[in-house]
This record gives sequence, structure tokens and C-alpha cells, in this order.
Amino acid sequence: MLGTLRGRGVVGGQVIVGATDDADKILRQITAGKPGWEMAMAKLDEFAMMGDAATRVSMYNSFIKQGLSEREATFATLESMNFSRRGLSPSSVYANILIPFFNAQVQGLDVLYRAYKGDMPASQRLQVQQKMKARLIMMAAFTAAYAMMMEEDEAYKNANPEERYGNWFVPTPFGTFRVPIPFELGFFGKSIPEGVYRMAFTDDKASDVIKALRTQLFRSIPGDLPTAIKAPVELALNKSFFTNRPIIDARLEGLVKSEQFGEKTPELIKLLGFDSPQFLKTFFGVEGVSPAQVEYLIKGYTGTLPIALLRLLDPVFASGEVAKAEMKLEDMPIVGAFFQPKDAGGIINAAYVGVEKAQRVSNTYKKLIEEGRKAEAAEYYKDNVADLNLASAAGTFRQQMGEFTKGERAIRVSDLAPEEKRKRLDDLRKTKIDYAQQFRTITEQIKRQDARP
Repeated sequence: MLGTLRGRGVVGGQVIVGATDDADKILRQITAGKPGWEMAMAKLDEFAMMGDAATRVSMYNSFIKQGLSEREATFATLESMNFSRRGLSPSSVYANILIPFFNAQVQGLDVLYRAYKGDMPASQRLQVQQKMKARLIMMAAFTAAYAMMMEEDEAYKNANPEERYGNWFVPTPFGTFRVPIPFELGFFGKSIPEGVYRMAFTDDKASDVIKALRTQLFRSIPGDLPTAIKAPVELALNKSFFTNRPIIDARLEGLVKSEQFGEKTPELIKLLGFDSPQFLKTFFGVEGVSPAQVEYLIKGYTGTLPIALLRLLDPVFASGEVAKAEMKLEDMPIVGAFFQPKDAGGIINAAYVGVEKAQRVSNTYKKLIEEGRKAEAAEYYKDNVADLNLASAAGTFRQQMGEFTKGERAIRVSDLAPEEKRKRLDDLRKTKIDYAQQFRTITEQIKRQDARP
């Protein structure tokens, strides 16, 4: 069946399209003893094509069983996701070349829209519209039950919004397995119902949920910066367009460039960071390149796999004699990407958002007072009284979290055994999460009091 679909042009890749010319080219390369780069890429393309083909073969067989002819089943299988459709707009052609998966996103939205309208091949006989609506309802009901069951799960509670709304978390004896949702259907069948449930039955504020869903929606809409310039632009703005958070956070910004790296930054990349000579800093404002920036550039151009492979070399390039803390499953190179940590930074990051807002409001109010703009200051105070009342607590929170972070660094460079280091780091991380949650609770209490007439 795979050969039949390939011959009819339903299955094909970017390097190998399934034509006889491909087989002839590969045979000539093999007999000449020169497989080369094109052959390697063709092999990778073949693996990708097999993944797509498995789904299409299953769909074709299903269409035949439902009474379609071979011709109709072939056409319906092709139109389920027709990557050969490119459109006539030159800008769309260029976007497809410059932006990875641009055409796949366009075709996915188009298929979803046509299925909802009933314009897919053999829609009436296959009952495409009815099945789609029924499955979306079933998916939404499952999501509501899932959100209710996961409400007390540590990994779920501590997840960042993009992790929670972009994945299903599956608890296993080894850890919490992370299953990405499908982009278009996942947004309507999983992200939105989950957001509605959390607004109705948890302490999540409507504004936070809507912000997270808006971010998730933008990921499903085709269009992005070309890959060639996206990572440099994000670094120039110091903001990840994927997470909407700083790439170099406030703590790292206070360090010299060569020391700006995270706990999971590969040791080899740490060696690539450097500070610029003083004359470059003075006359050109060039501060140097940090390991965190190098790591982000590599991820932006190649994905996370090269970073994971570089982490395998850490024992070779590690400096010093201090043993590292024992690794958790989610910290391990390659394998760890499939698991959600129980102590992710969702609650801590949410608390910091409130802290930064309160401190910005406080600094703005002080500036108005210092400049003698009393009428504006009075009006500003009235509009932002809750955040102004939080300013003192926000400063205390930031200071205390800094002390916790110092404690973590002290544990990492201590002479404790790796397993003891891991235990103490986990305990301190839990303390930080609990403290952040307490701050958020106090924040809500102050805001409710100030909102009373």
C-alpha cells in the first residue's frame, strides 16, 4: 500500500519524492562509493516520510472500508494534509522557504476550516463535519476531567503556562511524561477547555489564563521571523518570542558576560563565553558574548538536540574538582526533554511578574513626586494603589529569593556527596516555591482589600 500511495504522489519527501529518478540517483552514488551529504539527507528524509506515510496508509485503508473508491480514497488521503499546495502568492513562497513548517501550519488551518465547513472530499459520506465536532466535544470533556485530576499534581501545579497548555502530563513510575498537543485541534480541544476550567475552579486569574491562551494561539498561526534572523533579533531584544520571558534574566544581567550561564548550560559552551576588552566596551558598547547567548543561538538554528549531545561531553570539559549534584531524570541529556520536572518555575515566575510590576509602579510614583507633579501622582496612586501597597513586600520577596539562590550556589560548590547535594537542592527549591506561593496569596489578599469600595 505504501508503494501505491507513493506512486500516486500522495506520499513523498523534500529530498526523495518517490520517483524512479531517486532510486537511480541513489544506486549511482552507492556504486560509485560516494554516498555524500545528499545521500545522508535523503536517508533522514526517508525516515520523516515513513512517519507521514504510516498515518496516510491508515487513513487510506479507513476510507476504503467506509465505501470510497480507490480514486476517492487516494484524493481524500492526499487532501487530509496536502503539502504540495503552495498558492500563487510570491510572498507565501518566500515565507515557506524562510520559515520552517510555514506551509504545514497553513495547510493544517485550512484542513481544520474546510472540515468544519464540510468542504473536505466526500464530507457527506464520511461525515467529516459531524465527526470533527463530536471529537472536539469528547476531547474537551476529557480535558476537563484531566485538569481536575491533575490539579494537585506537583509537576502540573509548578509548570509554566506554555508547558501546561501545550502538553498533556502523564504521571508514570519514572516521572511525569510530557506529550505535546496537536497545534490546531489541540488549541480548541485542549488549551481552551483547560483554561476555562482553571478560571472557573482554581485560583488562576482570568487575565493570566487569557494571556497564556493568547500565546498558545499565536503559536498556531502561520507566520514568524525567518530562522536566519529570529534568534539574533530575540537576543538583541533579550526576549524569547516563544515564552515571552527574558533570555538573560535580572540575576544573570548583574554578572560579567563570561559568567552568564544556566545550571544546564553545557561545559563546552561555557568556554565560548568572553568579556570584551575595555576599549570595545568604552568606545563601541560591546560587552562580549555570554555562554547563555551562545546556547540560545545554537538552539535557535539547530534545536535542542545538539545542546543535549554537548551535555554528554560535560565530564570531559568540566572544570574544578567539585562533584555535581545527582541528576534527576528530567535533567539528563536527551532523555530529560521528554519529562516534566516537579519543581519547574511556573509559580516562581508568576510571583516575579507581580514583583516587577509592583516595583515599576512604585518607581513611577516616586518619579512623579520627585518632579513635583502632585496632581498626576495623586491620580496615579488612586489607579495603582494595590501595586503601591505591594512594593515593600515585593522588595522583601526579591531579597529573600536572592538569599535562597545564594544557598543553592553554596550547596553546588560544597564538598557534599552528589546524592546529599540533590536532596538539599530539592528541599531548598521546594522552599522557594512555597515562599513564592505565599507571596502570591498575600498579593491577592491585598488586591481584594484595596478593591473594596
